Amino acid sequence: MTATDSPSRDIYSISRLNTEVRAVLEGSFPLLWVEGEISNLAVPRSGHLYFSLKDPHAQVRCALFRGKRQLLRFEPANGDRVLARVRIGFYEPRGEFQLIVEHMEPAGAGDAQRAFDALKRKLTQWRTREEHSVTPTVIKLDKPASLSSRLAIQRSIDRRAADGSGLNAVILRSTGTPVGMIGLLMLVVGRHP
Repeated sequence: MTATDSPSRDIYSISRLNTEVRAVLEGSFPLLWVEGEISNLAVPRSGHLYFSLKDPHAQVRCALFRGKRQLLRFEPANGDRVLARVRIGFYEPRGEFQLIVEHMEPAGAGDAQRAFDALKRKLTQWRTREEHSVTPTVIKLDKPASLSSRLAIQRSIDRRAADGSGLNAVILRSTGTPVGMIGLLMLVVGRHP
């Protein structure tokens, strides 16, 4: 007698199992609110959004369909911390648990945004301290000594420095170093002797 011949065994197909799991999951939870940080955001041509919501200990896949997306008052991005009104879903063909987003709103900055804001505050403080100084502030980065990487911050005091055309004369000892502008601060990352 084989396993399939036994009258006492109820053997599930994968399709049947997934259908029953979906019924249990989707019928057991009401609409609920979750908070998390968006990651792995994908925007296919259909206009839906697929992403993960995560916290420091777990993550879950989410789907926000085009009709609900059009009602959003913001454009979601990776790193955004959001509050989402969701229903539990189970995508049968792949056997995957997911959240179906009905509504979503910003909940404040995510970890990446908070780190960027902290750097911006620090640079603003340096700008204030260096307000009357023409000499650049040079900060050594935590890099291997062989790279001698440094970050030079020059508060602009004239147009040539502000637009970067006088950059080599003001800050750099070599050419070809990337420059970025944040307000009146000029950031220069490069190799300095």
